[in-house]
Amino acid sequence: MDKMNLIENTKDGRFYLIQNKITNEIVGFKCTFCEYYNRGKKPGGSFYKHIRNCALNSNFEYDVQREDRELFAKLQLELMAIDFDSPHCLCSPAKKELYQFLINYGHSAAIKAPKCPPPKIEQLLFDRTVLFRKLENAISNDFPEIKQKIQKLVKNNSGCVIIDMIGKSKHYFGIVLHVFDDNWNLKVLPLDIQLFEEDATGENVYNKTKEVLNEYGIEIEDVSYKTGEETNMLLNFNNVEKTSCVSHFLKNIINGLLIFDEESDDSQTVDKNIKDLMDIIEKIKEIVSLLNFRTNLQSQLNLKLINDMENDGLSKFHLAKQFLNLTTNDLEILKSSDEPLPNIIQFLLQNKEKIMDFVNFISKFEEILLILQESEKPTIHLIKPLFVQLEKQLKEWSNNGSEIYKSLSKSALLFWNLKIDEFSDEIYDISCFLNPNQLPNLSNYFDDDILQKMKNYSFADDQVLRYFQEDVPKINDESFNLNEWWKKYELLHQIIGKLAKKILAIPATTSSMENLISYLNSMKPYERNKMKDVTISNLVKYKTMGQFQ
Repeated sequence: MDKMNLIENTKDGRFYLIQNKITNEIVGFKCTFCEYYNRGKKPGGSFYKHIRNCALNSNFEYDVQREDRELFAKLQLELMAIDFDSPHCLCSPAKKELYQFLINYGHSAAIKAPKCPPPKIEQLLFDRTVLFRKLENAISNDFPEIKQKIQKLVKNNSGCVIIDMIGKSKHYFGIVLHVFDDNWNLKVLPLDIQLFEEDATGENVYNKTKEVLNEYGIEIEDVSYKTGEETNMLLNFNNVEKTSCVSHFLKNIINGLLIFDEESDDSQTVDKNIKDLMDIIEKIKEIVSLLNFRTNLQSQLNLKLINDMENDGLSKFHLAKQFLNLTTNDLEILKSSDEPLPNIIQFLLQNKEKIMDFVNFISKFEEILLILQESEKPTIHLIKPLFVQLEKQLKEWSNNGSEIYKSLSKSALLFWNLKIDEFSDEIYDISCFLNPNQLPNLSNYFDDDILQKMKNYSFADDQVLRYFQEDVPKINDESFNLNEWWKKYELLHQIIGKLAKKILAIPATTSSMENLISYLNSMKPYERNKMKDVTISNLVKYKTMGQFQ
């Protein structure tokens, strides 16, 4: 350590910075309370764990107690009851950031004035009128520059506009832009929320979208488009690239596989197994209905069973999953209650293996949905590989699985084969070629004819040929960062890089709509109606501004 300096860490007193005397670089970190140190430019997880334990043992760090958390939970529940806020809103990233600010502020105030009472929250708060004025000023001062930045990004890199309804608010439609910036960061930018009347037509949506895009200096033809189940919204969008939502397609497959309808050698067996399975799910629904009238019994359970009242395949899946999560004690409580609950529980336990098969089977679809609903990074290039793997898995299960697996797989394949041609799009194939990490695996997803066409095309341009010959070390898909790779090699593969920025900005699903504008979903209709259009518009713009900070 003779060649090193220990520098006080002004941001975290639990450890020192170790500086090389010759180069002045930070080369490690040392615990304040003992001789333990960590080499490297960043502290590792084990180092943070060590200094936390040392700080707690030295009474240097406050350890949040269980009673603190219980009190905070009680206050959150009171807030939910008074303001009808959802748990999701109370624990959102923005709320967590607010909570952390208040904790940091209180901590700072205690250090600066240890003998004084804590500040009053009224000293921090502005009233509603002042807040809205500040919002309007922020939009007026900063948004013109943001609009110019967005216009430039779309001009250089194209992008994709999501047009879809917001959650279950069927008359609220949002417009969200996905576009790469010049450093290959994927920007997800809400542009507008619009309330349409029930008889809204594709022409209304087209005109409003054109108006919103024109505000940003963007032409209708500058971007591609995607929507979910409201496909009629894009009827008037001609001469533009349009793709379907993968979530909508997969959910239709799940719904369709539970309604088997085919004449074949084993159709009676498949039909009977699926009908038996649906009868089992109905029994779980019956439990939920009975518990709604027996609140005392419901309160004794470790897990509250909830039926979202939807009748689609995923709702049935989540209901079955809830039943499997009931503890042994929960089941004993239900078996000891009044009829007909004991008989229903007994019936479900006798068919538990079928329920487990159903849950595990649909989990494969849910797993794919969760991967493709990621909105902060490219997903379109994953569609082809995931669909090929899913179809292969379904074929395998249809021959070698349990009776439930076989029946569900055969039904799923029937519906899959009917619908896949409607969903398939050349752009999903092209996007797969834009992932260099998958270049060695293309033969798994494409037949020889397509690969030969691509190979012949590659010889037409040296840059394209160089890309297909790129020696990319095979990296685990979860570790490979597609954005970082293109950021590094974009200049080497300029033609394909430009295409990649255009196509990889297209998301697989429309999930960014609900993720970004979720606060409207959580609001009650009368609350939404009280908000002026200009207020909603300003909030959307402020949210977009945050993407450039």
